[in-house]
Amino acid sequence: AANADNSVKIAGLGGIEAVLAAMQAHPASQLVQQHACGAVLSLAANADISAKIAGLGGIEAVLAAMRAHPASQDVQDEACGALMSLVCISDNKVKIA
Repeated sequence: AANADNSVKIAGLGGIEAVLAAMQAHPASQLVQQHACGAVLSLAANADISAKIAGLGGIEAVLAAMRAHPASQDVQDEACGALMSLVCISDNKVKIA
């Protein structure tokens, strides 16, 4: 989401759950994983949303995408960005490490 209001709206309407469900349903799809990691990256800029993403298994989903697509520069790029956004929350640092 390009702005904070949209991020809050997307999260409030179940967008995080939808993104994570897509990641789980299509682990072999490089494109789904890439765009889902990009969505996590954007949504995680909000601290409250970042905590929710982590609580719903988002960190594990991003790491699974990285492991499933090690040769995809696009997936790795978006996933690293997502982890970078998620690490801003101190509780998430322990989960990522």
